[in-house]
Amino acid sequence: MRTKSHDPSTVKSTVIRLRVTQAEAELFKTKAKEAGCKSISEYIRVRCLNETVVGNDAARQE
Repeated sequence: MRTKSHDPSTVKSTVIRLRVTQAEAELFKTKAKEAGCKSISEYIRVRCLNETVVGNDAARQE
């Protein structure tokens, strides 16, 4: 992240852009559909940014 905010309430409004290949993007789309998610963003939030991770002190210290 570009900002060094440690307030967990601001993490949810932060945009993170990932550079991926076309093949990786297709894989994300497929996995998101299989997981029943409406979007890749929702899939990433569910898989990687669940509340226990975002609320974790170690995650805020990065």
